Amino acid sequence: MILLFSIIASFIGSLQLGPVNLSVIDTAIHQNRKNAFWVAVGGSLPEFIYCFLAVFAGSFLINNPFLFKILKAVIASILIILAFFYFFKKNKKTNILDAKTNTSKTNLLKNFSKGFSLGILNPQLMPFWLSVQVLFNSYSFLVIDEKIDYFFFILGAGMGAFLLLISIAFTITRYKDLIMRFLSNNLYNRILGILFLLIGLQQIYSLYHD
Repeated sequence: MILLFSIIASFIGSLQLGPVNLSVIDTAIHQNRKNAFWVAVGGSLPEFIYCFLAVFAGSFLINNPFLFKILKAVIASILIILAFFYFFKKNKKTNILDAKTNTSKTNLLKNFSKGFSLGILNPQLMPFWLSVQVLFNSYSFLVIDEKIDYFFFILGAGMGAFLLLISIAFTITRYKDLIMRFLSNNLYNRILGILFLLIGLQQIYSLYHD
């Protein structure tokens, strides 16, 4: 039961547009499904890590909120840099044959690392899983008090995020041609840049209002 509800919580929580989601979309459009899959794998691993930290280091988090302000400042800076990169990036015509065959181990590792890097620099994951843990413990059938409960809680955290990300990858690659038909002439890159900028500004806003 805990595993199922943890997966659902993670899936719903990951619906919020973030850098990993955008990276999966970008990889699915400009590369292929297999590369997007490895971005999704890398991007979902931090869910395990932050959920684990929330379970076993929650009190440290509450007593040291300045650490999360530092993390938010770092991720905001990276997102704004990515925003400018994509906004001014010239849209190259994708070679379909190259996109299908560009699945070397080096390229897959690069995409895995990209997903993991963007996921690990998301300081909001730990407070999110702290809140979910508190919510679970308010229901008798979801109380987390044994080792097996912790295991399934953490396992569900990563599984839910992965299911969402892989769903995005499959959906985008299926409708890639349709999407690019409406997002030509560098419009796609500019939209992506604006989205990264908005997420970065949201992080800056949260620095002063959380």
